[in-house]
Amino acid sequence: MNSPHLRPAFELDEALLQFSGNLSKIHGLNNYIHNETDLENVMRVFRETVLPGLRLWEFFVIDVATSSKLFRESVEKGVISDKTLFADKELSKLPFKEQAELLKSKALVEKGDWTRFHRTINIDIARSFIHRLSDELFYEMGSSVEAKVKLFESLVNEINLVWYLQYDDDVNAIIKNTTNRIRFMRLAPHGPRLGEISMK
Repeated sequence: MNSPHLRPAFELDEALLQFSGNLSKIHGLNNYIHNETDLENVMRVFRETVLPGLRLWEFFVIDVATSSKLFRESVEKGVISDKTLFADKELSKLPFKEQAELLKSKALVEKGDWTRFHRTINIDIARSFIHRLSDELFYEMGSSVEAKVKLFESLVNEINLVWYLQYDDDVNAIIKNTTNRIRFMRLAPHGPRLGEISMK
């Protein structure tokens, strides 16, 4: 309750427990790690099967599909945009990365509870932003709903990029730290040389 940012780490720990208990039953692996080859086999299955199934990136990024659906519905309904919001900016003159950064600074909503997709975009602010930008780019992109949705999605994908990179760094740390921990606990001459792997 007091450390919501550890929710993904908790889910990872739960998955490691289940994986440890199912090494031979489900994954066809040896419950004993005798050498580096055994360790590599365990980590390969963990990396290719268990880790992707956790979808840990969902704790980092904005859900583009859901946000896009809400944005499309808002535009199709003809909800009036606040044209004063970005009136002082020439959005089309900004590089794409700066457009995304500006949208993020004004429209990002973070619940702070570290549930999946706890980061969202304020659709009203995003709609005002996209309307303003698409007005400036009218001759290049027109004014269709489809063009606006596509522009919105590309900006949200750009906003997400930094969090996907953070997720990649975390995955690398997960693999490295888990491998090193197993190596110490099971193989290292100076380690405890624990025996059979189980959920316990």
